[in-house]
Amino acid sequence: MRPAEQIIDILLEELLSDESPPDVRAAILDRSRQDHAPRASRVIRGGRRRRTASRIGPRWKTAATVAAAVALVAGAAWFYGRDRIPEQVRSEKRPSPRSTRQSAAPKATRHAPDAQAPLPDVDVPFASQAHDTTSARSAPTGSLDPVRPVIEPWDDARIVAAIEENLADEWKGQGIEPSPAADDSIWCRRLYVRLIGRIPQVSELQAFLRWPADRRRAMLIERLTASDDYRSEWTEHWALFWTNLSIGRRGGLNGGRADREGMLAYWRSAVAENRPWNVVVEEVLSAEGTSRPDSSDFNGAVNFWLVHSTPNAVRMTSQAARLFWGQRIDCLRCHDDPRGHGKQEDYWKLNPLFRLVRAEHAGEGVFRLRSQMPSSIREGVYFERPDGRLALAIPRFPDGRDAMQAMQSDPRAARRELARQWSRSPQVARAVVNRLWNHCFGFGFTRTADDMGPGAGVHHARLLQLLAEQFAAHRYDVRRLTRWLVSSAAFGRSSRQIEGNMRDVPERGTTPFFSRYYSRPLAPEAVYQSLALALQPRAIDQEDLIDGRRQWIGRLTRSQDNDEGGELSLFDGGVQQSLQMMNGPLIRRVTSAAEAGFLQQLSQSSLPDRQKVEHLFLTAMARQPSGKELKAALALIDRQRDRPAAALEDIWWALLNSNEFLLDH
Repeated sequence: MRPAEQIIDILLEELLSDESPPDVRAAILDRSRQDHAPRASRVIRGGRRRRTASRIGPRWKTAATVAAAVALVAGAAWFYGRDRIPEQVRSEKRPSPRSTRQSAAPKATRHAPDAQAPLPDVDVPFASQAHDTTSARSAPTGSLDPVRPVIEPWDDARIVAAIEENLADEWKGQGIEPSPAADDSIWCRRLYVRLIGRIPQVSELQAFLRWPADRRRAMLIERLTASDDYRSEWTEHWALFWTNLSIGRRGGLNGGRADREGMLAYWRSAVAENRPWNVVVEEVLSAEGTSRPDSSDFNGAVNFWLVHSTPNAVRMTSQAARLFWGQRIDCLRCHDDPRGHGKQEDYWKLNPLFRLVRAEHAGEGVFRLRSQMPSSIREGVYFERPDGRLALAIPRFPDGRDAMQAMQSDPRAARRELARQWSRSPQVARAVVNRLWNHCFGFGFTRTADDMGPGAGVHHARLLQLLAEQFAAHRYDVRRLTRWLVSSAAFGRSSRQIEGNMRDVPERGTTPFFSRYYSRPLAPEAVYQSLALALQPRAIDQEDLIDGRRQWIGRLTRSQDNDEGGELSLFDGGVQQSLQMMNGPLIRRVTSAAEAGFLQQLSQSSLPDRQKVEHLFLTAMARQPSGKELKAALALIDRQRDRPAAALEDIWWALLNSNEFLLDH
């Protein structure tokens, strides 16, 4: 502690004993630093730096004296004026200056994540919830939240019931009637797609339909999320889901420093262990080690940094906010938010903490990420104001504390402190709830899952807050959160509109009320997994499956050369998708009866033609054919009696290219 701070502490404590005046030390010391800091910390006009030599040492004695005097005056004024403070305010228990300092400045070396904390208690810049009237109060940027009360974890049934109750309240207010429940077979297909990334096989669908009608849905949720039979598929699906969100579909494949398999390995481990989400956030943001699974000191989380790191770390700053806050903060690089929801200076105060890394070769095709203070950050970072002036931002942690000293003395500890504070933000729980709701229902609580910042409109805010609080109370259990969502009646509703919910059309840009299930295209990964399983339903080599999926997805994804590292999917119903689905290498194999697989077995079986057609419909659509569909298919087989396998190929090809197969509905 500096001498000036010691003097202030002693004076305040001896003068006022247990009754503490407003803590003015930070303001005094900040003013002192500004007075004695290099003149480069001022705004610089015309892009020219005006330097003034720093003479700090001799002035600290004077600064300490002035600080002590100001503290005495402030303390006396408060002491003699305290009777004017309303009794209910004056009676509140106030922490002493020393305890305030300890709670507001945790050690930078602390890294043990608090996986059991029921509610996070640090708000980070750009994550204000002031627009959400149902949210707990947020502290302004640069301060710590008061300790929030512990939220009691509810049992699963109560949480699932609360989802429906909250939605029902919205429907009542809007005069909306929900669609009825979906057929069990359609719901089964939907659940397989959302939880393990493929459609069910006929044997799986038929087994589900044999279970007791009143319990089969709960039984299947339990089976897909908790049984050993689907453990590997659950892990692979969600590892791929988070990898795509972390580094895109082509991240780690373009000959750069990152290794895609290393990123997948990290997420496989996190998903398989059901690691608490706040722990994951800390691990990723503080990662060090090597990139490839077969290297020493391997840490797959470093690939998130290796894909997005640039010299000025703007891409990494933006991607971290997008993934873990669910916010787009790119515009703050250049200007303040015009609606007052973020400042350019806040962005550049945070950005230097993402520059504390260095990537270096650690062998052929292997990179090591380690923490290091870059020489370019000596006083802070310069940024350009919208009017062309240069300004200097002094690095600060999300809680508002000056981070420069921590960055200089121990960059690794500074990164860990950033990660620790980041994981304690209420926005972390809200963001993952919003993202998984969007995954399960097709729409989230905001326009996009990546943009739920203060300026974004939040609908169903009370439900979002409830789920975020319960998610935190249940130790950030992502698997449990997923089970809540798919167990809800909203997830189980039909996708068909009825007269009572014709206004519920978020596909046209209106607010989603979740009175029906929203149909949407299958992800390209789900299409590939389903086709590959149809080709070889009994045994698929995992490595071959992953390699084939990577090649197939690669032909349908293009990287965008921009600061955000975005990607463009060609699997969007356009020409490229049509070419792959109508005549691509995979579809030719899947629809060939000459290929040793599902279609060959079906064509060579002794089943009647009717049952063969029904089997194709069950495989692709999870339903029986209608009378009209069955009649048309049997007529096609009759016309090709000399080539029955070719007729089945045509029927199967038509089903796989239908909208019904390519939609989750």
